[in-house]
Amino acid sequence: MNSLFTFPSLNHPFLETAIHATRLGAQELTSRFGKRVTVETKGLANFVSEADLAAEKAIIQRIRQDHPTHVMISEESHQSVVTQAEHLWIIDPLDGTSNFLHGIPHFAVSIAYYHHGLPQLGIVANPITGDCYSTVVHQGAWRGATRQRVSPATAIDQIVLSCGFYYDRGRMMQATLDTLGAFFQNNIHGMRRFGAAAHAARGEPRDLRRADRRDRRRQPERRAAGPRPAQEGLSAE
Repeated sequence: MNSLFTFPSLNHPFLETAIHATRLGAQELTSRFGKRVTVETKGLANFVSEADLAAEKAIIQRIRQDHPTHVMISEESHQSVVTQAEHLWIIDPLDGTSNFLHGIPHFAVSIAYYHHGLPQLGIVANPITGDCYSTVVHQGAWRGATRQRVSPATAIDQIVLSCGFYYDRGRMMQATLDTLGAFFQNNIHGMRRFGAAAHAARGEPRDLRRADRRDRRRQPERRAAGPRPAQEGLSAE
């Protein structure tokens, strides 16, 4: 398990905790991927499985082992309202549950740490492909040990859009579709729907741009770690 994922040499006092927690959560997912798992429905096309819960438990236990007083927000069972805590971990143990349940190997463990409300580090890791994106504030965005950059595109007709949809199939869905239609009328190269919000936000491939700005109701654990690598990708060497 220690060889799962490659990380760059970044400096933060809590980074090792995040790395270990990511690997433990990923191990729980890989051991269940492609197998029959217990599933509950939270809403229309919104699921939670035993894989989500097992990964969440492993991640939370590992963080608590090192930092027992830190506050955690996690999608399935730790819905804290203390979003301005001094030390806050935001966790999505399985981002892309629908992909996972359908045998599509595009999902991720997503972990972010915030200090006094400001993002300090983030990890988005796909345990099937080994793809891992990490960042520490002011230290750049990384895919494995390779520094990442945002696209040099300067106009909307030079890009491929990454889009996400919320579970709402009414006005929110229609508004998103209308927005996508407007983008296509402005000659975007195409649109991609990944099925995992953190993956779509992480800034790779390099020419992706987010189109789901109408998806305002996403829970913080679904987007906390993803945007940080994209933001860090804007920084200069």
